[in-house]
Amino acid sequence: MLHTASILHRHATPGLPLILLLLAGCPDKDEGFVFKLPSIAIPSPSCPNQSIGSAPPSLSAKDYTVRVTFLQRKPGKVTAANIRNHYNTACWRVIPPGVPLDFLVPEGTQQPYTVVIDAFKNRELHYAGRAEQMTIGASGTGTVFMRPTIKNIERYTDSAVTSTKRLGLSCVDTLLQCRAFHTATLLPNGEVLIYGGLKGDEQCNVTSNDTLSAVDTVEIYHPNYEGTRSFEVLTQKVPPRAFHQAMLLPSDPAGPYRLLLVGGLSGPAPTSPVVSVAAGTKPFMFTPLTNAVAATALLVTYDPGVANHGVHVKELTTLPQAMFPAVALRGNRLAMAGGAATFTATGPAAGFTGEKSLHWIDLREDGDPVESVQTLVTNNVRVGHALALLGDGDQIVLGGQMDGLNDQDGEYLPSASATSLTPFAVPRVPVITAPVACAVDSDCAAPTVCINLQCVTNMASVWHTLTPLGRTDKEIADGTYPIQALWAGGLVLTKKTDALRETGPAPEPRPQQQALAVVQKGLPPIVVSITTDNAGSALPGHFVTAGYHEAATLYDGSVLLVGGKLGHAGTACGVASPFCASNQIVIYAQVNNTLQLTSPATGYGWALSTPRMGHRLTRLLDNSVLITGGITLVGSAGQMLKSVELFNPRTGDPTEDVLGRASPTEAEQAPVGEICPSRYGE
Repeated sequence: MLHTASILHRHATPGLPLILLLLAGCPDKDEGFVFKLPSIAIPSPSCPNQSIGSAPPSLSAKDYTVRVTFLQRKPGKVTAANIRNHYNTACWRVIPPGVPLDFLVPEGTQQPYTVVIDAFKNRELHYAGRAEQMTIGASGTGTVFMRPTIKNIERYTDSAVTSTKRLGLSCVDTLLQCRAFHTATLLPNGEVLIYGGLKGDEQCNVTSNDTLSAVDTVEIYHPNYEGTRSFEVLTQKVPPRAFHQAMLLPSDPAGPYRLLLVGGLSGPAPTSPVVSVAAGTKPFMFTPLTNAVAATALLVTYDPGVANHGVHVKELTTLPQAMFPAVALRGNRLAMAGGAATFTATGPAAGFTGEKSLHWIDLREDGDPVESVQTLVTNNVRVGHALALLGDGDQIVLGGQMDGLNDQDGEYLPSASATSLTPFAVPRVPVITAPVACAVDSDCAAPTVCINLQCVTNMASVWHTLTPLGRTDKEIADGTYPIQALWAGGLVLTKKTDALRETGPAPEPRPQQQALAVVQKGLPPIVVSITTDNAGSALPGHFVTAGYHEAATLYDGSVLLVGGKLGHAGTACGVASPFCASNQIVIYAQVNNTLQLTSPATGYGWALSTPRMGHRLTRLLDNSVLITGGITLVGSAGQMLKSVELFNPRTGDPTEDVLGRASPTEAEQAPVGEICPSRYGE
């Protein structure tokens, strides 16, 4: 359910307009609250597979502590690196339950503010809303849409019905185009630009042996929309592509916004198929067709202030091209490693050919992005790999090796002056075919080796994630960068075919041991595997190994892992299908230098309403995470998704924001910024 907070204006004293906050909602839902004032009716999209509990009568305003913060943009360009801390706090106010919600805000002439509203009950965040660049003047109104951050859902256990609290997950409008393996890029005004991806047939269906085309449309997500839909498809067609990466370039806060698109696949014509769905018979579940090409880099310009939201696309032919590259951002420089130039449809993974190099691309404030003269030599052709930049710029590339026998190797930059990366062995717990006790490698039959007192086989990992871990937004904004990354999940290339990390005696495979490791800056990097029990099953609530999942670093330096492909056999879904996907939402954090699970146990906490793989995560300006598209299992076939979910990991604590807003109780913490006075001169 969506709720509105209307802001009305009148002058109480010269230069200080009165801001009267009105929070309103539907009276028939337990998540609603009403202040007996008019509201704007906003339809609430339904979430499949999510049962909302019965609602008590409408809640009184006095039940909520409301925190309102007014932010102002800093001068200068907004970049992907500073997009969340490009603000100063103008003022804030915490309004306890039962206290009038009218107060004064310092005003310039038609001064624009970003308005942030949080509503608490018993110091627990229940609703959050944010509107970018709202003009606070002597007249007029503004609207902030409040979304729930906590849900009461019904869970059925045998014949009993129990009600449990689910934090964070809420419904959002659907996409207008089903898509997977697209990009969804946060813009300075809080919107999200969604480009390309793969599409199914007209009903969004996809089956094994299908061929899939790339999407040629752009959608915009409007988080504070004033109409009946939060997604809008732009009228201009764009060059279709999928499996690409997108980065915000330095842009003016109000636009136009510039994005760099690198990597990915495209076809010879907009309708040409680019991949085949061939689980278990080709290198990857989504393998390029022979007519697919490595897509040319694009400069995409989007202007939200122009009628029909103009989009302009320019090819950047001087930048590197590659299918499935890995990228990582550091300041205004983008590192792009590996990927394939071509693929020959002979079947083996060795059919991929490409450059053995790591490129740096300078994201300039003015003019087109340009490739830096600093290009590093790598040792292998890598596809489906991952890249992390740790500490002061150490580059670490893991997995995806296509052209060597030592498949478990990663690569790292040994020194700032080095011109090539150095291989290193990755001691990651891999597939266990039949556990055999061992003390040394000679106790194991080739090609297995002894790891953790068991004979196992190290194989190349693909479609995993390598996500910076352990530094907060504020630390990164101050120039202290992560020295660790969380390596999670992935599929394993066994005998040059695509198979998941699970195996065992026929007919039923058993889950692979936890595919989770912490990679730490070092010479060579230190890799610490995180395992579960000896039976190879994941502990309750932990990440279940998967490929084609998504990961994101959150405001506090923890790592969010969402969804993923669960395997060709599909036993986890009750049917043998390569489209079997997970609904998992898991968060890990570094606590006292130890990796700890901070999300609730599975079954009692967070879970997607729709299992999915090939989706995208976008961390919004309010620190919630938008989950768009992907592929799920329907019956025994796959379906490309339009569905969208919004996950809010926040509790409302001030440390969740770079600016450190006031706590939900006035006496708890000295705030940043000035208190907005009330009309009574408080």
